[in-house]
Amino acid sequence: MNHQMSTPRCKRKSLLSLHFRWVQPIAGRHFKMSGITLQILSIFLFNSHALPVFGQTATCSIPLSADYRAELNVDSDYFPESKLYLAGEVHNIKSNPIVKFQLLKHLHANNNVRYYLIEAGPATSYLLNKFLKTGNEDYRISYFLSEPDFWSNLLLFNKSVNKSDRIKVIGFDFDLNHIYQKALIDLLNEIQKHDFSMNRMIETVIQPLKKGVDESNRDEINRQLVKFFESLPNFEKVKIGEPLSTILSIINNKTPVTSRVKRDKITFQAIIESNIGFGRVFGQYGVSHVNLRLKNLSHLLQNDKRSPFYQEVTILGYQYYNCESVWQMDTVFYRSIGIMNQINSKIGAIENPDHDLTLVDLTCVDRNTGRLGRTADYIIICQNQKVSSLPNNVQH
Repeated sequence: MNHQMSTPRCKRKSLLSLHFRWVQPIAGRHFKMSGITLQILSIFLFNSHALPVFGQTATCSIPLSADYRAELNVDSDYFPESKLYLAGEVHNIKSNPIVKFQLLKHLHANNNVRYYLIEAGPATSYLLNKFLKTGNEDYRISYFLSEPDFWSNLLLFNKSVNKSDRIKVIGFDFDLNHIYQKALIDLLNEIQKHDFSMNRMIETVIQPLKKGVDESNRDEINRQLVKFFESLPNFEKVKIGEPLSTILSIINNKTPVTSRVKRDKITFQAIIESNIGFGRVFGQYGVSHVNLRLKNLSHLLQNDKRSPFYQEVTILGYQYYNCESVWQMDTVFYRSIGIMNQINSKIGAIENPDHDLTLVDLTCVDRNTGRLGRTADYIIICQNQKVSSLPNNVQH
């Protein structure tokens, strides 16, 4: 999606749907509309700055439900046809996974999205895909435990659709050491199960993993794994198949646990080197990574010609008012935080929507009103979200 050339998707029904019958102007200035002289009103109607954001159209602002079972109350063509839909959140706010699940369901049904991009690496995405495939509680890793209802609902959703239509998790960011360890042990065990002739050889490389992984030995474990698999004859590599390519993606992942700028550049490089035949993707990252005015991941994916999503990214930014988050077991209160705080921008009534969860289409807002329109395509407003106030339900 070209953010500089965006055309309004909303339909200004409330005022501009009035029928105008123009007659010959009087003195070249005054016009009649249905027999009523409305010179001042006509100027008001055609001046976008004279209208409040939510007054322009009923379709600019859509209330959302705090329920996993709810559907987005929008038309099937509400979102544009893009290759990537990327949302930016402030982490650990209770409404995030609920809104995310509703967006993912809608984009799956109407925009052919089949991939979910996570802010984590290939080891994490492997284990989450194993959970979605098996439902096995052993794959309830820390990433899962931060949003258990989201993943349980996604498991049920995948079971309800054809195998070819199931959501697959992908990740190119960093993996924590214990996630890296768990994924590689699981993959190596899978190889042992299907090729008993390799049991003894696999055991030699799995033992260092079982002893524990940290920054002091992770690179050496990677080197030993690469050396082991390079020593195998080609027919053995063919027999191993997909587990081998997954192992290589995990041990070749160089994205560090570091600041956003360096992380985003390395994550972007991993995406363009992955050679994945991407279908359409929905992802949700931290808000600092999803803001087209910053030199971050979303900017690279949208504007770098090497990107598989070049000029076809739709951005959704979260904005929060009076919300609680959990950080390192402490509750943190945010009076105002999100994408609008990042760019120090305000757009009138967006700050005071009528509902606790609201989806706002920024293409209804004149691009000249400020920097926000050149930062995101949509804003998700979340208000009054308390740590324990939303249901932990699973759809039935």
